[in-house]
Amino acid sequence: MDAVEIESEDNVGEIKEGPWMQEPISDGQKNFIESLITQAIDSKLDELAAEAKQYLASGEATKGNASQMIDKLKDALS
Repeated sequence: MDAVEIESEDNVGEIKEGPWMQEPISDGQKNFIESLITQAIDSKLDELAAEAKQYLASGEATKGNASQMIDKLKDALS
């Protein structure tokens, strides 16, 4: 049987930083964050939900920092 090389998770789907990170948040990211906010409220994570709502309303949401908020919400919900 031949050996199979398995890539580590570190190399999978890594996206390079760049000017795209400063672009306004995408509708898909916004909708996903809104769905995570609903889950946070259902899970009694009201402070986190309020923080995420404020983030979306701030006008400072970008494609780059949206992924950080998504990760924060997902981590709290897992």
